[in-house]
Amino acid sequence: MDTVVSGIRSTGNLHLGNYFGAIKNFLKMQRENNCFFFIADYHALTTHPHPDDLHGNIKQVLAEYLACGIDPEIATVFIQSDVPEVSELYLLLNMNAYVGELERTASFKEKIRKQPDNINAGLLTYPVLMAADIIIHKANKVPVGKDQEQHLEMTRRFARSRRAANRRNDRTPASRILRLRTVLCRSRSRCSRRSLPRRSSTS
Repeated sequence: MDTVVSGIRSTGNLHLGNYFGAIKNFLKMQRENNCFFFIADYHALTTHPHPDDLHGNIKQVLAEYLACGIDPEIATVFIQSDVPEVSELYLLLNMNAYVGELERTASFKEKIRKQPDNINAGLLTYPVLMAADIIIHKANKVPVGKDQEQHLEMTRRFARSRRAANRRNDRTPASRILRLRTVLCRSRSRCSRRSLPRRSSTS
């Protein structure tokens, strides 16, 4: 059974884009895969939410996950910050991440276009945190939008680096991650599977 990892940032109420672009696919995947669906509260910090809203937003997303039909009896539902290993691995992976590569990602270019007054390091290293989420849970299937394919290419490179550093440790998840497949959401209602491209885009 494939392991799926995906999350939604806790920045407020979920909207139709979240449902058709992500949750509708989660509902299908949860019955066919070993699924880990999380509330991405670390990722949400890049937008500098008001402290009073942080916990409320987490509860709101959790309630809406359940209301939409995500079943905690068959899928694991959790809060990103409740897994301390994620932030620890994020720190380690940052030592293998390069500024030039991160600055070339389509998602970072889009973010700085939309919020020129809030270009923070969290936005730049967003793909590294995403890689930590994937590697920690040994995922080999990740539903993403077209703009995040580059992030998965980085994830495979990070996994290769970890495998080289831990080649004597048979428990390393790197070999599994290197076979990572994207579940590419080309539209709000359709996702397709394909192998992760071997080279990153320079656009």
